[in-house]
Amino acid sequence: MEIARSGERKINGKRVRVRPPVGGVVPRVEKGQAHREFVEAVEPNAVMCNVLAARRIVKDGETAESWFPSGTTVVTTTTIPDDDLARLSWEREAEIVESFAPDYHIPTDYPVYGDDKPYQRVDGCRRCARGTRWMREELPATIGIIPLVKGTTPDERAICERSAAKLYPDVLAVYASQYFSAGGGGGRSRLVEDVEAIARETDDMPILIVGSASPWVLKELPECVVAGAGLRAWREPVAPRSSAPPEMRRSYGELASEVEEAILGADADVEGAATEGEG
Repeated sequence: MEIARSGERKINGKRVRVRPPVGGVVPRVEKGQAHREFVEAVEPNAVMCNVLAARRIVKDGETAESWFPSGTTVVTTTTIPDDDLARLSWEREAEIVESFAPDYHIPTDYPVYGDDKPYQRVDGCRRCARGTRWMREELPATIGIIPLVKGTTPDERAICERSAAKLYPDVLAVYASQYFSAGGGGGRSRLVEDVEAIARETDDMPILIVGSASPWVLKELPECVVAGAGLRAWREPVAPRSSAPPEMRRSYGELASEVEEAILGADADVEGAATEGEG
């Protein structure tokens, strides 16, 4: 299922239509036999795995190309637990990603929480923006960059948004998990509020939501949201450890249809729900 919408961006003062690299549901996957059997059975249009999973795959002598189906777009992300993130240098991140060779990478996440002091949030946004620019220079051009937009105020987000604009990205990433789990997250209502603000601030740039593939979250977000990446949303209904390939394909297809309806407003006859906030 290919549902990525075309968006628009300004290049040299002209509006140019672009097609986001991902659309609809993007399953987050981990290194493990059950998850590998899932992607081999379903062959999703796109998948996301974090840099820690990518590192383990590389240690086994494999890459994104060998581990995932040939038609699947692979996105790596640094949206990982804070303790692991603190031990990951930019240099080590670049080394892992270059060795793994995904199609796209979401670089240099830094913790930015609503209950942090303002100077801490600004510092996290600046570090994320600088790291993203540095990663673009270090990684091969064959690996696309999807910048994260961090921050709880317009001024904070502007740090990431201005930096991202200089890279001419086809899609931006917003990390949703912290809205449901971290101090000062604010839940679904605050996520909707912030994504609506980002849409206004970036002239409706396409947005990938990282950490929720729930149709019941995605349907409340602005039209510029083109995809949602999550783990529990697909893992619970698909049950890869106990389901045969045909069952996995059927269950995943139902979820993909629900997400399509949520994002595009299609009139598909679908029912059911997925978990709101995910890792």
